[in-house]
Amino acid sequence: MRTNRRVPRSEPLLRVRRPALWFDLPVALLLIVCWMTIPVAAAHIATGLALIAAVAIHLLTRRAVFPRGSARRRIAVAVLLAATAATLLTGVLRWIGLPREVVFHAVPGYLLVAAVLWHAARRRRAVVARLRPRRPR
Repeated sequence: MRTNRRVPRSEPLLRVRRPALWFDLPVALLLIVCWMTIPVAAAHIATGLALIAAVAIHLLTRRAVFPRGSARRRIAVAVLLAATAATLLTGVLRWIGLPREVVFHAVPGYLLVAAVLWHAARRRRAVVARLRPRRPR
């Protein structure tokens, strides 16, 4: 008989230790590379797709996408996710050939950069803690 077991909320979806070097920093580096490759369309598309994959892995390794706590934190996460989705959507629309005058890919892109900077500034202690090597007990 098959049982429908759910992963407890306190456990991440991927059961991997979350060092910042594996899941946090690649997202930031890919965002920077994406911004730097804007003039080269093929490189920008390739790094954009890699960024989406890195963001998906980043979210899968979290215990909860929307953290418990204040509404302000939940709103910040919602803005970050909305900016990521809008950047992806407008990027795909530009990729399939809609003209620049119709699809403004830069606006959600800059909103995404601003939201990521805000997210990184708010989460810097947790990232730095994951960068430090653990001391044996």
